[in-house]
Amino acid sequence: MKNLLLLLSIFFFISCTPVGETVEEIPLTETDVRLEFYTQESNYDEIEFSYYDNKTDKFNNETLVFNYDNSGNPLPLIVNWEDFGYKYVRGEAYRNNFSIAELTLKLYVNDELVYEETQAGNSNAYARVVFDHTIN
Repeated sequence: MKNLLLLLSIFFFISCTPVGETVEEIPLTETDVRLEFYTQESNYDEIEFSYYDNKTDKFNNETLVFNYDNSGNPLPLIVNWEDFGYKYVRGEAYRNNFSIAELTLKLYVNDELVYEETQAGNSNAYARVVFDHTIN
């Protein structure tokens, strides 16, 4: 009788335990990464952009120049990596001068904002934004 009661108790406990919801994960090969850089500099502005390339296992560097609309307002610099395919995205961008204007970075994974940083330079340091994100 005790064995039957124990067996029924275990069966009841297992049958009443809720089953966790399954969340559909997007494979890394279908993950899109977008970096958006914004400047508050009203004149010509450019940034030095450095990012880790997982495929070559090294950092790549390039200079990106902001464009301005007809009213002189800066347009965002957008870097798109479609079907990124890697778990980590990291790098930095900095303005190669001592402007006090703000530099902003927004990092999106599959159109979801996952990281944002804004920095301003001063007379002793460049404006610099750094990203190091693990894609879930």
